Amino acid sequence: MAWKPDSKRGNRHKRGYGHKYQQLRTLVMARDQWLCQPCKRLGIITSATECDHITPLAKQGKALDANNMQAI
Repeated sequence: MAWKPDSKRGNRHKRGYGHKYQQLRTLVMARDQWLCQPCKRLGIITSATECDHITPLAKQGKALDANNMQAI
């Protein structure tokens, strides 16, 4: 499946990844000590580079909820 261009899906702000999300992302990454949480649960220490929703937004996950986010 190919990515849709922003002209079809909207820019990051329209999709809910604006300033508030960026602030929350920084908070979650710091909370998780910039470590990949799924890797950590397996006993593997790996630096995280992204923040992910645990329950996907498409499956009714909450967008701006730190409890629904983890460093990956």
